[in-house]
Amino acid sequence: MMDGAVKGMLIDYDHAINLDSQSRTVRSERSGTLQFLPINDLEGNNNTRTVLDDCEALIYVLAWLGTFGFSTETLCTKEVDYWGEEIKPLICEWHMPGPYVTIAKKKRTYLNCSDGFSDIVRHLNPDIKDINMLQCLLHDLRAALVDNAEFGPEFAGTFVKTVYDNTNDDLSVPVSRPGLTSFERHVLLLKNHTYQRIDPIEKRAEKASEISKKFVDILDKYADDCRGILDDQSRTGGSSEASEQSDDV
Repeated sequence: MMDGAVKGMLIDYDHAINLDSQSRTVRSERSGTLQFLPINDLEGNNNTRTVLDDCEALIYVLAWLGTFGFSTETLCTKEVDYWGEEIKPLICEWHMPGPYVTIAKKKRTYLNCSDGFSDIVRHLNPDIKDINMLQCLLHDLRAALVDNAEFGPEFAGTFVKTVYDNTNDDLSVPVSRPGLTSFERHVLLLKNHTYQRIDPIEKRAEKASEISKKFVDILDKYADDCRGILDDQSRTGGSSEASEQSDDV
């Protein structure tokens, strides 16, 4: 605002849903901007929808703004980089024409680990002021949403895992039969094995309240830091001192 205040408006309440009353039924249609849709909606899967889907969408929005600018004054106008090569941010793969499941696969790939996500973050527009703060924020938000090994290894990452499940194995059957060679016994053991498909995104729905709290706490911290920067700039009239403090934060 003209007086330096930062304000926003929440819209699109006609698209809001009550998560507490949500069933696991796949929705027949998708609404929203394609590049910002969470993986669950892109895949149209049976995973429980929680607030974590909104957290994921926010990461896409912030990465998009950090790539293409926050306003008409900060839009990235460069089409080539320092070496004259055409700029094709990896984030563009999130909205290329193609099946929704293909876009979801790209998002799973880039969110799965910090190193992969760095390929997105390092392509943010360096001409945007304090872009380093947004880069740090995005890394922290991804970690809060995806790196949740403290709840168990099945909660971490975004790649679907197939793990051995011995709960239904009857190992006594092949072992107790006489006359079996070691190879035959091994084959029978494998035949009795059962496997379980684990989607970390689905598992995290069980811990949605704990994970979302971590996510919001990070947003609160960065919001406080940004308020401090704006206050300093307001007092100093945007002096270099305030700029240096911004870089430190």
